[in-house]
Amino acid sequence: DVTKGLVSLDTYTSLQEAAEACGFCIDSVRVESLCLSSVLQNQASSDQKLSATLRTEMAEKTQRRQLLELEIEDRRRRIDQEAELKRIQVQTDTKLEEELHCLKEAELERRLYLRKMEVAADNEIESIADKNVMVFLK
Repeated sequence: DVTKGLVSLDTYTSLQEAAEACGFCIDSVRVESLCLSSVLQNQASSDQKLSATLRTEMAEKTQRRQLLELEIEDRRRRIDQEAELKRIQVQTDTKLEEELHCLKEAELERRLYLRKMEVAADNEIESIADKNVMVFLK
């Protein structure tokens, strides 16, 4: 924008008038080089530093946000894993309790059967003893 303004003949009306007064005609103006004043250089440098600082801050904020998102995702995954492990533990505990109950029930049934067999054997022994006594008494 600055260069466009500098190469326009309308910008140099007093130069054109002075050239015409001397018998010259200026057809075009060309900018060979452009130097910024120290104030503009300082401002441009300051703007560049500010832009760099802002880009750095933005990159750091983006990186922190991404890190936070990763941490949140990791926490969520751990919570999900813990919940799954607890669910599996509850299922396993329930299954073990059922198996233990079945084993205890089977043990009680075996004990009951053995006790019935003992009682039956004792009764048989008493019955034989009674028969022997009856035979002896006869």
